[in-house]
Amino acid sequence: MSLRIKEKSAEQMLNDYLDTIYLQSHSASSKKTYRTAIVGTKNGFRIFLKEKYNCDEVQLAFRIDNNELDIYQILSEYVIFLDKNSIKPKTIRLWLTIVKGYYTFMGIDQFLMLSFLATFAYWDFMTMWAFSWMIQHCTQSVCKLFLHVMFNTTNHLLIDLHL
Repeated sequence: MSLRIKEKSAEQMLNDYLDTIYLQSHSASSKKTYRTAIVGTKNGFRIFLKEKYNCDEVQLAFRIDNNELDIYQILSEYVIFLDKNSIKPKTIRLWLTIVKGYYTFMGIDQFLMLSFLATFAYWDFMTMWAFSWMIQHCTQSVCKLFLHVMFNTTNHLLIDLHL
């Protein structure tokens, strides 16, 4: 599990996540939408977790990391919860994407790997070759920086490694 989650409350973790969303979008409206999806007053993910699992999202992350719970089963149950509460399909998809992004931000390995694999679909051969070379020859922090850049730029990033 990422050090990002250690010793943080659910509210601190949420605020950190929302700050990154605001930095990316510069939109108070996006930040509000993300908060609603996670906290909500009636249908937010946090409400669902309290009702079904008696925990908040940070406690759930630890339980997932300890293999006590399956995140995919939980997300499936959350979708059913939203549907039963008459949330529209488009909103359900948006909120599910937000929750998955939140857990990726927290460092849940299952989501990190899914995000990593999904990114490969957009990479060209040279980008994949460069990352493969980096895995073999560079430190973990350099690889993480490369992934950060790849996730936060356009699909057509030019790389000049001068090997």
